[in-house]
Amino acid sequence: MGKPKNQPRIKGNVQPASSSRAAEIIATGGTQVPTENLGGFAQFLGGTPFSTSNSFSPDTSADKATDVNLDSTLVLIFKRLSKRDTTTKLKALEELEAYLRGKEDNEIDPANLTNAWAKFFVKLAIDVDRRIRYTTYSCHLLIVSKVKKRLASNLKEIIGVWIISLFDHYKDVTRIATESFQTAFPAGKRVEVLSFCQVEILSYISDIIIQKTPDTLSDPRFTSKEDMISKYERVVASSYYSLAHLIDQLNEDSLLKAVKQYDDLFDNPKTWVNLTNGNPLVRKSCYNMIKVLTNKWPKKVEDRLDVLSTTYLMNIFNEKDITVYGDSWDSLLVFTKNFPDSWLLASKKKPMLNKLYNFLRSACYGSTLVSYTSILALINLLPQELIINDPKFYDEFFLNFWKGLSNTTIDRSNSGVFLQAYSECLVYFICKLDKSENEKQTRAYLLEHKFFELIKLYLTDFKSCQKFQVQQMCSILAHNMNQLAIKLQGTDATDILQHKLQSLIVNVINDDAILNPDPKLEDNFKEFCQRLADFFIAISSTAKTDNKQEISNAITDMSKMFSVFRYQNAKKIMALKSFLSNTIFEIARNASMTCLNYVLDLFVLCLTCSAELPEAQCNWNKLVQSFLEIETFESKIDGLYLLISKVFDVNTSASFLVEQLNEYLIILSNQLLYQHFESNTRTKIENLLCTIFLFKAEDSVISNEVALSVLHIFEKLFKDDEFIKFFLYSDLLPVSGQIFELTFISPHEGFNTDVIKNIQQLAQDCWDRIALASRSHLREDVVINNVSRQIKSSLLNIHYSASPTDFALRVKKLCSFYDNDDLKSQEIIETFHIENEIWRELSKLFLSSIDSSLSIVDPMLLPLNNDQQNSLQNNNQTAAIVAYDSYGLSVYGRLGLFLIELIHKIGVDSFFIGNHEKLLKMGTKDGTSYSNCNRIILELLLIYVLCTDIRHSRKSDHHLWDAFNVEESDYRGFKAFLEDVRLIVKNYALQIFQNEQLDIKFILDSLNAITSSHNIVHTGTSGLLCEAVRRSHGENSVYWARVLHILCSEIFNAASISLNQAEEFLDVIKLESMNLVTKMAFVLSLKTFLGASTKYKDFQNDMAVKLISLDPMEIFSEKGLESNNGLTCLCLLITSTSKDDEIFLSSDMSINLLMRIQEWRNAIDPNIWSKSTFVQIHILIAKLLYPLVITIQELHGNYWNFIFELLQYWLQETSQLELLYEAIHIFCRLNNIAAYSTNKIDVYVDDSAEDAVCNLSSKLITYKPLLYQQLSLLFFREKAHQDDVLSYQYCEYLEILCEACHDLPKETLLNKKDELYALLLVPHEGIQKCAYKLSHVLVSEKVLRLSEELEFLSTSDESISVQLDQGLKTLLIEMQSDHLNLIHTSNPNSFVVHKTFGYLLAWMLTFDHFNHAALKFKSQLIPCIKEMDITSKFFYDIFEILGLVGQTTPYNLSKWDVREFYTEAFELQYSAALGFPLLCAHLYYRSLRHIPSIVRTWWSDCKKRQLSISVDSYTEKYFSPIIIQGQLDMLQSEDVKSQLEDEKFTIRIARSSNEVIAAFNVDEYVMELSVRMPNNFPLRQAEFGTLERMGTTEVTDLKWAKLPVQTVVNSQNSNLDIALNLFKNNINLRFRGVEDCTICYSVVSLDDRSLPTKKCYNHPTSRLWQSERSLRKASLMYPIFITDIPEAEESISSLPGQKRWGINKLEGFLKPLVEKGLKSLMLFGVPTSGKDATGSKADDPDGPVILAVKLIRNKFPELFIACDVCLCEYTDHGHCGYLNEDGTIDNLASVKRIAEVAIKYAIAVFVKGAHCIAPSDMMDGRIKAIKESLIREKLGNKVLLMSYSAKFASSFYGPFREAANSAPTFGDRKCYQLPPNARGLARRAITRDLSEGADIIMVKPGMPYLDILRDAKELSPDNPIAVYQVSGEFAMIWRSAEANVFDLRTAVFESMESFLRAGANLILTYYTPQLLSWLDA
Repeated sequence: MGKPKNQPRIKGNVQPASSSRAAEIIATGGTQVPTENLGGFAQFLGGTPFSTSNSFSPDTSADKATDVNLDSTLVLIFKRLSKRDTTTKLKALEELEAYLRGKEDNEIDPANLTNAWAKFFVKLAIDVDRRIRYTTYSCHLLIVSKVKKRLASNLKEIIGVWIISLFDHYKDVTRIATESFQTAFPAGKRVEVLSFCQVEILSYISDIIIQKTPDTLSDPRFTSKEDMISKYERVVASSYYSLAHLIDQLNEDSLLKAVKQYDDLFDNPKTWVNLTNGNPLVRKSCYNMIKVLTNKWPKKVEDRLDVLSTTYLMNIFNEKDITVYGDSWDSLLVFTKNFPDSWLLASKKKPMLNKLYNFLRSACYGSTLVSYTSILALINLLPQELIINDPKFYDEFFLNFWKGLSNTTIDRSNSGVFLQAYSECLVYFICKLDKSENEKQTRAYLLEHKFFELIKLYLTDFKSCQKFQVQQMCSILAHNMNQLAIKLQGTDATDILQHKLQSLIVNVINDDAILNPDPKLEDNFKEFCQRLADFFIAISSTAKTDNKQEISNAITDMSKMFSVFRYQNAKKIMALKSFLSNTIFEIARNASMTCLNYVLDLFVLCLTCSAELPEAQCNWNKLVQSFLEIETFESKIDGLYLLISKVFDVNTSASFLVEQLNEYLIILSNQLLYQHFESNTRTKIENLLCTIFLFKAEDSVISNEVALSVLHIFEKLFKDDEFIKFFLYSDLLPVSGQIFELTFISPHEGFNTDVIKNIQQLAQDCWDRIALASRSHLREDVVINNVSRQIKSSLLNIHYSASPTDFALRVKKLCSFYDNDDLKSQEIIETFHIENEIWRELSKLFLSSIDSSLSIVDPMLLPLNNDQQNSLQNNNQTAAIVAYDSYGLSVYGRLGLFLIELIHKIGVDSFFIGNHEKLLKMGTKDGTSYSNCNRIILELLLIYVLCTDIRHSRKSDHHLWDAFNVEESDYRGFKAFLEDVRLIVKNYALQIFQNEQLDIKFILDSLNAITSSHNIVHTGTSGLLCEAVRRSHGENSVYWARVLHILCSEIFNAASISLNQAEEFLDVIKLESMNLVTKMAFVLSLKTFLGASTKYKDFQNDMAVKLISLDPMEIFSEKGLESNNGLTCLCLLITSTSKDDEIFLSSDMSINLLMRIQEWRNAIDPNIWSKSTFVQIHILIAKLLYPLVITIQELHGNYWNFIFELLQYWLQETSQLELLYEAIHIFCRLNNIAAYSTNKIDVYVDDSAEDAVCNLSSKLITYKPLLYQQLSLLFFREKAHQDDVLSYQYCEYLEILCEACHDLPKETLLNKKDELYALLLVPHEGIQKCAYKLSHVLVSEKVLRLSEELEFLSTSDESISVQLDQGLKTLLIEMQSDHLNLIHTSNPNSFVVHKTFGYLLAWMLTFDHFNHAALKFKSQLIPCIKEMDITSKFFYDIFEILGLVGQTTPYNLSKWDVREFYTEAFELQYSAALGFPLLCAHLYYRSLRHIPSIVRTWWSDCKKRQLSISVDSYTEKYFSPIIIQGQLDMLQSEDVKSQLEDEKFTIRIARSSNEVIAAFNVDEYVMELSVRMPNNFPLRQAEFGTLERMGTTEVTDLKWAKLPVQTVVNSQNSNLDIALNLFKNNINLRFRGVEDCTICYSVVSLDDRSLPTKKCYNHPTSRLWQSERSLRKASLMYPIFITDIPEAEESISSLPGQKRWGINKLEGFLKPLVEKGLKSLMLFGVPTSGKDATGSKADDPDGPVILAVKLIRNKFPELFIACDVCLCEYTDHGHCGYLNEDGTIDNLASVKRIAEVAIKYAIAVFVKGAHCIAPSDMMDGRIKAIKESLIREKLGNKVLLMSYSAKFASSFYGPFREAANSAPTFGDRKCYQLPPNARGLARRAITRDLSEGADIIMVKPGMPYLDILRDAKELSPDNPIAVYQVSGEFAMIWRSAEANVFDLRTAVFESMESFLRAGANLILTYYTPQLLSWLDA
């Protein structure tokens, strides 16, 4: 027999010990069975404290539930909950949750529900699956919230598992469990619950910790072992946390009530065994429990201290899990602090210190941040007895501590924490050891051998301390040094350290040896000095005032030893300055000159390093003042002299002018003039005055007044012939140079002009006297030479502040010293022929490696290999060496500009040619002066080459001048210099050849000699060329070869050499002794003269033949260029042609050459071919291919495959710009050739089918897709260069890349749209234009596709979203910055120009979306643009560029057609003057055409009246005529007329008045509509004239005719043809009898051109508000207050006759009012309790408002209900939203919350929700948020949204706040309500709320703001306007009538009429009950 089919299969034929089986046993046996060892849920059936006798098995739960009358649905759910599989249980829980949410509280039987639920809850709440646990508590939360206090009967049954779930490690479970607990028990009751259920909770926890195991806590047959263990460990950890929570929350009395249970638990060893549990989560919970127990109930710990000392303390140092360390250290510190003897107890069994040592040696097992920061606190708690018992404690402790550093877990990132902990422990013990003599010895030991070793390690053991960050180490040691100085003050400890430190410093300085140097450091001794300086600075910066003097003495002593300090950052400089500011001024007054000398060196160093710091000036002033306060006269003079000498050559931004010093110097000068001094003293004064006088002029120590005083002294002295004679022969002669300098002094802003003139005059008089005397005494040469040397020295001194022009003027003036003596003048000029050694020294800093990419623009840079390149120089090192003068020039740059200026001042003739005349007069022929002139020409040309490279590279780190400070930007700093050098060389060459002919033979002989190393005479032109050739063969040959190229070009052009002369140079080129770069220079210079030369063609063919004959390995050889004949031939062949040469070899030679290159490729190993070493060869081959393809373009063959394969390979080399450039260039040429050939008639006939497909065109078709793919990658990677400065050569590369990518296929672009938009911001015109063109293609395709889908497909509009592409949106939003403001400067930054261009192109693409777009497409796109909020800035920017902003003249557009703009013709170089204005004009035209409503809104909201007027007139003048003309022409076009006009419909146009009249005729009915466009249309709306009608009597007919058309034209930006077509269709529909909606006639769907079907205003009362204004019952809305006290009927003292109503009183109150005709009311909730910071009761389902809505909808269904939405009544602070910590409103959070409340009020519209939502909070954006929420809930057209748009901060709200209990507890609401005088703000708020979706606008209060009410009606003529007669207005009228001031009824009616007159449709008033009666009367 077979097995029964229904018998479940059981593994092993064993009946499962499940809850089902247990239930069966109980049901059948009738006796109690033991359940302790049953698996699964059966364990809960026993007599545990949380189980009851009513426990039932899940399998029988349904029956049990039925027994207790549970809902059948619940029975089914509980039955499913009894299943074992997770999915079923989870589904059942979700069903239970849904069931509970769908039931009202009164529909649930709490007793039966909780009884049934409790049985499942205790099992499900600790389920393995966290989803089960989370959903369980979701259901539990609902049950708790519904049954509330009725849960008590089952509380003790479930409390245990509930509490431990509060600590579930899954945070979501913890959160919802906590929420359910807080919902069930108020804050004040929770501790009572814990106390009440303490025994049950402890029983549960004890059972888990002591009794349970993984197997007994889960059913092992249905749960994996891993899940069982995971569940067990989780529950156990939660139990420990729960136990700690229980102890922490309950007081001692409560704890003692269950002391037996606690003792049983704590005495059980199993409680503590989990301290070694393998799961860190469990251990962490144990540590937390011990910490809480120690803090809260230490007695229990003390009773078990022996156990805990061994089980806990001995194991904690074995903890290795980082996640646990925070809790373990917290518990350890608390435990040992309370019980320090635990160390001793634990040590009795096992030495605890050894465990500590091992822990430290292991680097705390990686817990660096936690453990090391706690070590100090731990050792502070060590018992002294423990330390005393271990004599080696200090050695062992610090030895093992330091060993931890070698652990891999300690690195540079955390070594600072280690060092801080180590040094803190040292300081702690050192400071602590001071009691006995032994302790003091130990302290000395620790100081010398531990702490000082750290300092020694830092200062001299560079290699060992590599794990530390040097600056961090310095700071830590300095801080601890100061701590020791403070705490050990008065002891010998500081003496020990100072002595040790001084000994170390002396040893290092004397021996110049570092203990353990770092081989990576360039100078270890400098590093030592740096570290020592940093150490002292750090000590000083952190020292207290008391210690600064001691430190200053130490530093003064150190200053005597050495002076090498280097500072690398501002922090060190600031620290040094801080130290000096507190010490040096005292030292200056008291120190000896010897000491002062060293200290001043330190000060000057600081002053130099801190040149940019503002304190430098202050420190200098204070130091000078200190010297002036020296009492002894001679000491003062000596000190000042020393000070001035020290700062003589200091370059700093600080001014050395000090007023007190200058006053003293003036006194000193006068004393020297009129008083007698001893010889020694007089000499000192004279030396001081001369030194000061010689101080550099611009940053002088002395003021102009002092200089004037000194000049007076010299003027008086120079009148004495004896003195001036003495002067000319004395050491005072250098003063003559300063006097000469002062003749050039010029007035500066802020200086006394008279004093300057006097100085200039006196200096000129003194100079004249010196000049006269020097001639008389024959000392003129000495004086002139002295001044010349000073000028030359100043010229080469970067700290001397004078411009190159200033220096040139000085030299020119010196030349005039010798009247008409040209020879003497030439001698002066020769002084400034700078020596060759100086030129080389200055230039070597700048002759760094040449950027290989420059070969793109300079053919001389072709052979880029290591032989010809200079070694790379470190740019950072160059930057550190190169200094700049005050004009931002380096000495080298200044020298070049000076020579140019000097040549301009005295002329090329005098500077150069004058030397020739001098030689003739002197009769010498040695050529020295020629050599000098040649040197000047060559050096200028070298600077020219450098400047050219700088301009091309456009880099700011070239160092020739300071690119960041030079006034001229955009790399134009030396533009004039480049032009001047070429002009000088050209003029020089021309003037030479006026006196001599070019002797070719002599030059060739000279060149032969120079290359043969023979000595030649360097004279004339040959000398110049030979010198250039000689330099091109030496160091930096590439640079000098480029100089040679320029020189040869100028000389050959000046000499106009013939073809024969040019051919003679070809022989020189063939010389083997001449290097390649020199040959290339000659070839490039001669190429223009050899164009038709046969010899030149032979030269090219010869190079080609040599290449063809070469073996591949001769080309692909790693030899140097000079030894690689193949590369030499290749370079010369390439150099001999150009990119413009179409044919330079025969076709046969070209084919042979190409085939040879192909053979190289085939013969070379692929690894060698692709080797980076040979990339230069690939570049050369590519350069050669470019002209070759022209020669072979019409030939057929397989070599085309080879060419295209090469291109593919080269385009992969993305790091090689030159190779990419050449490859793309070839591709473009091939593309152009193929395009040209398709237009020609192919006469070539080839019978070979194979050859027929091997031509260029066919192969291009094959390879083009692959090449386009590669090109697109290169193109799109340019987006990374948006903020980069692009070099000239890179721009050339981009130009050719753009040409290649101009026609990229659409399929390549589709996935790159966003990247394409990003390219619009790349600072390159070609990239921007190309990106726009390609984007335009994609946009056009997108527009056509979506328009077609929207118009013709059946897809619903909602499924097709019309948006701007994300990349375009991002660009437009991010570009809303101020960069456009800079474009109006006279010299806009190139980045700004490109960014502006890209921004405007982005707008071009935006408007491109409107081209050929369907109406549906446009109607979706325009809101998208509005939502982005980007148009305001855009309009302002374009009008600023057009000259409409400010005082500029508007751009004249009369000569331009703004309707079209061609981006390809746009040129950025003319952008500011022409391009940008025209582009902006075109964009404005497109704005008016496509988005006129947005333009109109911006214009009307514009707050700048002048701009608004200018835009109006500018539009009317240039744009409106075009647009109006276009509209009228369109209506008269045949296409439009045929579409619109028929026998019923006609159109008439009146051009003179810009008017269109449309007439619709049906029988006798005629309806006409006139549309007139104003002169500035569409800036102003079109005007729709009065309709003339016949046979039409209803107003709605007019609205059907007029309003849709008006909407289409003025609001929806459509053309007149569409509007008139809509007019025609709507009138036609009307005459066919189609009914309209009461309100929706004004908004017509453009999509279907038909009447709307939606109903916006569902309630009849709301529709009445659309009619004309008159006072009737429907116009009134009654505000009433609902409280949460059901039976309440509370009078409001400040509101007579008004009450707060409870829900049970509401029906009786409203019934008579409804019978009188009450149509609508506004509900305000007034809660009496439950207020909190978030207003959580606002949307409580049991709250007063929602209950009232339900009741009213049920009892008075016809009544219109509006609900006020605000949080002020529900918050404890009384404000209308959420608050930030500072008490301000958190707008975003408030808006979100208010929207949630609004939806709760509005939900279930036709069941129990409100008809209208009225948010009164005044938070920005809340209307939009609520509207969007209503739409999401499908309530957008069912629930009205009434906005308190114009709610003013009024004093009339007082009674209301009493009524609603909503007065703020602090502050007021003025920050978010409108100020009473803010009319404009109110208008903007109304406009904003309308745009966000408000259906009704409210003004509040009413009578004081009738003007605002009128404004609201004008702003929104088609929306209902509400006004709130607030409580203060009501009370005011009531009390006045009560006092018989006037009649109440009359006054109330008068106020109502005023509201209606001002524009109100709806009035909220507390007089509604009275008015209902009065209106009936």
